Amino acid sequence: MNAERLQVLPGRSTLWSKQEDEALLRLATELAPSCRIRRALYARLGGHFSNRSEEAIRKRLQLLRWSPDGALGARLLREGEQSPTQAILSESIVDDERESALWVGAMQSAIVDSLASVEDEELNTARLCQLVRDWREGLLDLRSVQLVFEQLTAETFPHVWRPSTFKYRAGAAVKTKRQIRRAQFAQVQKLYATRRKDCADTVLSGDWRAAHESSLRRPTSLGEFWSQVFDQPSMPDPRPVEAGPPKWSVLVPIAAHEVTEALKQMGQTAPGLDRVTTADLLRKNQEGLAQFLNT
Repeated sequence: MNAERLQVLPGRSTLWSKQEDEALLRLATELAPSCRIRRALYARLGGHFSNRSEEAIRKRLQLLRWSPDGALGARLLREGEQSPTQAILSESIVDDERESALWVGAMQSAIVDSLASVEDEELNTARLCQLVRDWREGLLDLRSVQLVFEQLTAETFPHVWRPSTFKYRAGAAVKTKRQIRRAQFAQVQKLYATRRKDCADTVLSGDWRAAHESSLRRPTSLGEFWSQVFDQPSMPDPRPVEAGPPKWSVLVPIAAHEVTEALKQMGQTAPGLDRVTTADLLRKNQEGLAQFLNT
């Protein structure tokens, strides 16, 4: 009775049986013509093997040296051969590089096709289109494209703001309580009008009490604290690193309406070093901005 029950119960072993290997090779050969990329094939095979993940299916097919025609995988299955680790890693790298080239090529084509109908001298769309076209045709390598794009971005959105830290006024010390209160109030109001985050930090830390002093007060035991932080020995992390499959969906081109919606949700966000506000970006060509982000 117990032997019959054990035959009915599903096994918990992670090892692949010969029947599972045969079914996997047969289904992979049948479904391969209808799948454009291998990720889609692994996803469809995962529906037939509920107890196996897509990553496990991918590794098993690599171990069996499966090819779209199925002959090589079936031959190895009959002979019981095992593929070397180096062959598995090299095939995985080639597979990922092939899919990466497909996604990057689709992104390049989308940028060129979109900028072909956009002419905006303010955003330098003509130069950006020519840059991506040269990259797609192989006239420029990735490093050269990065250098030219950084220069183009610096010309299109130049840094016109030179940030500076707050400087405490040096002079005669304030003596009366009224002068102290006025100096503290003026300091908080000035920070509230210019940098609200710094104003909140000043109030919460209590530095507003030293606004009348000619020099900034440092917290007590500041040196001892940082010495303890940097002098302590490093702690190794024994947790294993889990490398997940690449998420190629991040290379889907950004549309112009997505840029507009994101800018509207940002509201009155403080500008960066280029002093360009969200209102300024909304007045620019949204298609050109989207292709800048895609590049």
